[in-house]
Amino acid sequence: MAYLIEDCSNCGKKVSMSIAQTFWKGKVDTHASYFCKECGNLTEINWINEEPEDRILEVLREQDGLWNLQIRSQDKDRILIMKTLKDELNLGMDKIKEIIKNFDNLKLDGTKDEIEKMAYAFYKAGITAYIERIQ
Repeated sequence: MAYLIEDCSNCGKKVSMSIAQTFWKGKVDTHASYFCKECGNLTEINWINEEPEDRILEVLREQDGLWNLQIRSQDKDRILIMKTLKDELNLGMDKIKEIIKNFDNLKLDGTKDEIEKMAYAFYKAGITAYIERIQ
């Protein structure tokens, strides 16, 4: 869990918002909440099918760590890897080609739950992926 100082949406006082991610049913759910002691406002935010703001992801990466997924694969898996990347990350072929330039040691960085989601997608495709915390 990570924390960010925000302004209360009701009274404007500073509050400590907790932010977390959950990998569940094949999706990453980012959620945040805070309680304002000044006015009693309780706010919860969920980004279930949306990408959260960049600053939210930055706070998660800074406080919960940056994670890395590696695929040590041979050329026989190239098509499956490209298909999985395209499906899971909604990337165009130009971006996928850029990512797999270093194909022998493919690495992706992200939050723990983002990386677990990708590892699960590769697992379903029959591709072995390795996860490690790098920061």
